[in-house]
Amino acid sequence: MSIQAGAVRVTDNPLDVALEGPGFFVVADGAGNTFYTRAGHFVRDNEGRLATHEGQLVQGQGGTITLGEGWTAHIDDGGQVVVDGEVVDRLQVVTFDNPTYLRQAGRSLLQETAGSGAPQEEANPTLARGALEMSNVNVVSEMVRMVEANRAYEAAAKAVSVQDESASRLTQTYGRV
Repeated sequence: MSIQAGAVRVTDNPLDVALEGPGFFVVADGAGNTFYTRAGHFVRDNEGRLATHEGQLVQGQGGTITLGEGWTAHIDDGGQVVVDGEVVDRLQVVTFDNPTYLRQAGRSLLQETAGSGAPQEEANPTLARGALEMSNVNVVSEMVRMVEANRAYEAAAKAVSVQDESASRLTQTYGRV
């Protein structure tokens, strides 16, 4: 899994936010487990809380971010969550010493490991409001890698087949003596 940033696409959704630099949003499930994600497609859940599209609760400086019954809500470039003109919290964004050691815990969720180190607060995250980070997968290069792997497999299978034929001929020729 790659943790490099993907391209940013403007959505104009006031609750969408893309990380343009290093870092991860902090989210939690109903059981209190903490996860980290770069997916910034957030929604208001049935209880008025800011949540991921999959239902994890977005964490702010004060814990779970509650939007309440406000009519208008948005996230600004600094990560502040604003409801009806009032700042209610700020998105919690963290970094890791070794993010490549984070463990995948779902489609877009990661968990810390001993190798990743503990999360560290990112004081001034670079965010794009009303935008989402797209996939960082280069489809063409991944297809090339897949074709190369398939050719290597075919070559190895052919070598095994040739070796098997040679062993069979040896057995037939010298096995009768």
